[in-house]
Amino acid sequence: MPRINIAIAIPSSVLMDTQHMREKTVKLGIIARACSIYRVSTIYIYRDNSGNYDQDMDFSSLILEYLETPQYLRRTIFPIMEALKFAGALPPLRIPHHKTSGRIQEIEKGELREGFISKQGAHHMIDAGLGTLIPLEGQIQSMGRATVLFTSSYPELKCRVVGRDYPQEYWGYQVKKRESISKLLKEYSEDFSVITSRSGQDIGEVWTQFCSKLQNSKRVLFLFGSPKLGVQTIMTGEGTNQSASMVINTMPGQGVITVRTEEAVTSSLSILNLASNDKMIN
Repeated sequence: MPRINIAIAIPSSVLMDTQHMREKTVKLGIIARACSIYRVSTIYIYRDNSGNYDQDMDFSSLILEYLETPQYLRRTIFPIMEALKFAGALPPLRIPHHKTSGRIQEIEKGELREGFISKQGAHHMIDAGLGTLIPLEGQIQSMGRATVLFTSSYPELKCRVVGRDYPQEYWGYQVKKRESISKLLKEYSEDFSVITSRSGQDIGEVWTQFCSKLQNSKRVLFLFGSPKLGVQTIMTGEGTNQSASMVINTMPGQGVITVRTEEAVTSSLSILNLASNDKMIN
């Protein structure tokens, strides 16, 4: 069965229950780690219009992008800033493209690496964490971060830009912002979308249906609410008539009054992973 493209959506208000920057950073680190474990391709941050969370929205995007970036590229891509004060203390994600800087002599034809494209005179070069810039082949559409495939081995190293979907292994997530849940759901109108809610259907009661829908989908979107407002309440505030494929309680019988968003993300993705590999379905 082809691997399903997994996306999650968290609100701009996801950090409303944390005050200190250190705690905010740790919360986002847990979400980033869970998304990496379960091969999430996209983390959407949607605007929660119940309050002004623009600053937290930008902060969440920054931290999530920073954590997904290979360590050898972080200083190139991200300037020194107060918002990243505690990010370096988080456990590494250890995604396959988070390679060590490595010895340039060990690079072989066919290897994939992340790099940062710049222009040196008339030539495009890429910093791939090897201590020297590598020349790029082919047409370059834009500067900045890119995935490259080495087309020759050391000492005559050359490479070309390839898409993020080129690698066979998991190659990290992307972070995207959306102005509302309704606009996001429109993008997934032909796909499988799931709202996680304590008032949703018990996952055990709809397990077969859930697995069947999941395994017959190419893309799935899991939507999570804020520490105070559920997805459906936020949607009501938007006045949207959009709806998801299913509304599910992924943690029935919870022993706490409220479940933190990072806990819901971890739990729900583990259930999704189990469901996508349930051999009893189909």
